[in-house]
Amino acid sequence: MADYTLTADGGTYLYLGSPISFLYNRQIKKRKDNYRTPFNNITESRHPSYEFQDLQMNVMDAFYPAVDSPNWRTHNYGISGGVEYPALGFDVGNYIEYVIQTPHSLVIESDLHIHTHFTVPSASSGSVIAFQTDVLYADVDENFTVPPGSPYTATFTMDGTEYTKHNKLGLANVSGTNKKVSTLYMVRITRVSAASGYTGEVYLSFIDAHVITDSIGSLTEFVK
Repeated sequence: MADYTLTADGGTYLYLGSPISFLYNRQIKKRKDNYRTPFNNITESRHPSYEFQDLQMNVMDAFYPAVDSPNWRTHNYGISGGVEYPALGFDVGNYIEYVIQTPHSLVIESDLHIHTHFTVPSASSGSVIAFQTDVLYADVDENFTVPPGSPYTATFTMDGTEYTKHNKLGLANVSGTNKKVSTLYMVRITRVSAASGYTGEVYLSFIDAHVITDSIGSLTEFVK
């Protein structure tokens, strides 16, 4: 039988009969609407009872349009003479689409941070990479709508070292959403032109979003 200890900050340690404990940040007592404090527009701040979690999307699982689709390439990721692995090459105008569903563990009314992990096939200093992210969203039993700020545009200025690196670009900070659990987001990511734009393809490896969580689930099936 596991033992539970309520800590001063409201988190809970779950003891599994060993020296190792797992802080899973859940209140023992049932939370009421006036018991929780919604976190709006959270970016980098952290609280002992709140954590960032990934919602991951492998680019191999995205929808590819018949026209303006990115191209699959092989790339050695900067290892000369090494094995070449798949890379999804985006030229200007290329796009993909995919769907995000938020977990029951998220903080209600918190932001969704969409970003991508990428590399490039050649070095270039001072060149700019730009992506546009279009979003629709809907809470359960609600109509789809465009969140404030969509479409979002993000840029990355290269310093000449990106060819051998795992690079990250924040694409969109979606706020004013996540009123309930299991919110759906329809997402389109398009590479767009930029002043001093990088002339080569941009190799997207992974797309994911960060959400802030405060539990391991919800108290009922569709209510936090």
